[in-house]
Amino acid sequence: MNINTDEAIKSLEAGLVIGVPTDTVYGLSSLKQFGSKIYEVKNRDKAKKLVTMLSDVNQIDVTNQILLQKMEEVWPGPVTLIFDYQGEMTSFRIPDEPNLLALLEKLGKPIYTTSANISGKEPCLTRGEFNSEFPNIGLLNEEYDSQKSTVPSEIYVFKNDKFERIR
Repeated sequence: MNINTDEAIKSLEAGLVIGVPTDTVYGLSSLKQFGSKIYEVKNRDKAKKLVTMLSDVNQIDVTNQILLQKMEEVWPGPVTLIFDYQGEMTSFRIPDEPNLLALLEKLGKPIYTTSANISGKEPCLTRGEFNSEFPNIGLLNEEYDSQKSTVPSEIYVFKNDKFERIR
């Protein structure tokens, strides 16, 4: 079920999970306050955190210059950075996918995202796979051409002013 940007925003604000293209694999997304619904849809272990997708670094308050420099180097792109944010280790990413970025910019706030798959299965790599696996979830239209990779994002943990690559 394809949805346009306005329909995606209405769905998110209504507390629904939507499908989104990313620069890697397709994803499942919700507003932060409805993140628990993603866990239900995926049958995901609640101990596994979700990624916060941003449209701009200014959507979060970061003052560490080492971290800010890394953000500028790798974003937008298929890189997830995990760091202490407001007392909790949190994952962030700015995707290099024009359709998702357009949604994030128009929405004006971050969204929770994770790969589109039932936990334990392979992530959806095509729109057809997504629609087959999640026929009742709206999938954001791809109005802009984009390149995708089938490789999941790189992940770095930032602690004590150092980055450790964990994937």
